[in-house]
Amino acid sequence: MGLNEYRLGHHRAALDEIVRANLPEGFWKSAILAAVHGQLGESVAAGHALRELLAQRDDFARSGRALFEKWFAPQLVDDLMDGLRKAGLETPMR
Repeated sequence: MGLNEYRLGHHRAALDEIVRANLPEGFWKSAILAAVHGQLGESVAAGHALRELLAQRDDFARSGRALFEKWFAPQLVDDLMDGLRKAGLETPMR
């Protein structure tokens, strides 16, 4: 449900759903939290989630888009990557 709220541009609702879902720790949770906080302009929380993501998957800047593309529609991938860039993720040019 959190990803659907994110897809709809309801970033605060997406964050609420993700936190309420009590997802297991891992790179998926960190990636989505970083993207949501990035979209909300919450730089401290975004940076924290991004650091956790990169500690879990140090190659995420290079491989994240391809990984998302395996599971999500192109527009959602673009939106997630935009949130991650706002969180501070430096990705190679496409």
